[in-house]
Amino acid sequence: MPAFTATTRVPTRPLSYANKDMAYRKELMIDYTNGLIYVVDENGTIIDVTQSVYENLIKNYEIGTGDTIIVKVPNPDGEGEIEITLQQSITEILQEIEVIKQNIEEIREIIEELSSGSGEINIDAGSIITDATHQFVTQTQLANMAKKVHIDEKIVSINVANISGSAAPYTLTVSVAGLNPSYPSPLLDISYTNDVFSTNEAEEDAFYTIQRCKITTANEATIYFREKPTTNFNVRFVIYTPGI
Repeated sequence: MPAFTATTRVPTRPLSYANKDMAYRKELMIDYTNGLIYVVDENGTIIDVTQSVYENLIKNYEIGTGDTIIVKVPNPDGEGEIEITLQQSITEILQEIEVIKQNIEEIREIIEELSSGSGEINIDAGSIITDATHQFVTQTQLANMAKKVHIDEKIVSINVANISGSAAPYTLTVSVAGLNPSYPSPLLDISYTNDVFSTNEAEEDAFYTIQRCKITTANEATIYFREKPTTNFNVRFVIYTPGI
């Protein structure tokens, strides 16, 4: 009777790293999205084989341009070894990845310090990128800008019925946003209600009854009159605010 011989091929497919929670000890895994190799050691710890190979290369080998590196790692099944061939370009990429990882870690530490509100962050002015819109400002420049002023105008209506007092000086307290007793005194001027000459004359006579204006609290001013006007009129406050 003739002998029967059968040959069959049994494919071996390592477990996907996406299912690492299902891995047994001494089992090989591959991340099929990027080709990285992992293995589970005897204690159940997952080892990044690719990273281990890279670290050993960096630590133990001096790679020259054009060199081909063949690294042998133990087979997780316990039989023989697995050979991995690396070219110079691959190791350079891995080194760059390591630098990027370090930069990410430094950024993470900075974010944590800023979020916690503790510690001090030292920034080198030379490392700050500027353009026509964004500029780095030094403390000296900031102090110089603080010497400048912002000018604003507010129109306030003066109703003679609200003026207080039975004798000079008569007074009226008005609300004017932006006033501050610590800022320079505002400039007062008349603001005509229309272009009618007779109306303008009456408003001018009323405006010139003002003796002085005093700011005692923020956003408020007291106007003093040498005599009580008889015509309602508008006052323009020109406010000078220090700052940038």
